[in-house]
Amino acid sequence: MVDPDHTVIMVQVENEVGLLGAGRDHSALADAVWKAPLPGHLIAAVSQAPESFDQEFVQALGARPDSSKSWADHFGDDNPVAEETFMAWGFASFVGGLAAAGKEVLPLPTYANAWIGPQRGQDLPGQYPSGGPTARMIPVWRAAAPAIDFLAPDIYVPNAEEVMRQYASDSNPLFIPEARYRAGDAFLAIGGFGGLGYNVFGVEEGREGNQFSAACSIITSLTPEIVDAQRDGRIFGFALDPEEESISTELAGTSITVRNSRKLLEGMLLDAGVRVPPAPELLEETVAATHGPTPGDARPFGMVLAISPTEFIVVGQGAQVDFHKPGCDVELDSVRELVVTNAGFQEGRFLNGDERLEILSDKHITAVRVRILTTTS
Repeated sequence: MVDPDHTVIMVQVENEVGLLGAGRDHSALADAVWKAPLPGHLIAAVSQAPESFDQEFVQALGARPDSSKSWADHFGDDNPVAEETFMAWGFASFVGGLAAAGKEVLPLPTYANAWIGPQRGQDLPGQYPSGGPTARMIPVWRAAAPAIDFLAPDIYVPNAEEVMRQYASDSNPLFIPEARYRAGDAFLAIGGFGGLGYNVFGVEEGREGNQFSAACSIITSLTPEIVDAQRDGRIFGFALDPEEESISTELAGTSITVRNSRKLLEGMLLDAGVRVPPAPELLEETVAATHGPTPGDARPFGMVLAISPTEFIVVGQGAQVDFHKPGCDVELDSVRELVVTNAGFQEGRFLNGDERLEILSDKHITAVRVRILTTTS
């Protein structure tokens, strides 16, 4: 490949690598390796950081593993974790070798993406690709493939936050190469877990003007502020479950509470004897979805960036954001709309009066700059 303008910035080496249909390869060549001694480098990695590896594998390996014993000697037959680890070592060694060879030509960052597992309906390795960079195989891949810079989950499951938490760490930055159209998960990944990016599968199928494109426009316009806030720990991303009423955090010495605007309104009106009608169904995100229906994200979601101790950028949909400081009275000094333009963000209207009761619309993604005023109680 010739790329004099450096348009390629990183490389995915292979795609959702792993073995389907069985926990491990049972070919003659693979059986010979299964009956050979465990790699010394793997034993050393487990000894150095046993807490990072799957504990069932660590316990079966024992406190003093014998480097002369084979996989079969250590684990016997029909041990799913051992079989998955065996395949992970093989796949990671090969993929890592490809990455290392590529970096000798051009040292671009490389990653490997995972068809995640176990997951519902795919409980055992082989039902999902055995040996791929699943969450519990991350330390195996790190040991076998140091040329791979990070491991990345493809997320199509509803428990996206749990998966993000499994992959995001100081040694493995979060990047999501494939996912469903779910705008809230993009804000959660980037604002909540320091993510590098969030990519939907079938982006070319997206409906013009859909919710996800609005999320991308805002996130892209805020890139300098997001990067600085990620570096300094001044950012908070959220996506509340439908029945979750609130979530809290602290940024720049200020306590921040995010509440579900609809549930808050329903509670207020119910006290007045008024029942709120069901929320309208959101439009589909795609024109013709490859992976079935793709409704818009109805959850309260977004992110908060602390620009200074008294100034915040708040982005999202369907959420009420409150600010508190211990021993102080906190008021909203000003709330100003931020409008996405071709030149980036521009400041729009000041919001006053009742408009401040819902600074993030429940109908579309919005962004505002909030300044708070604090006085000692």
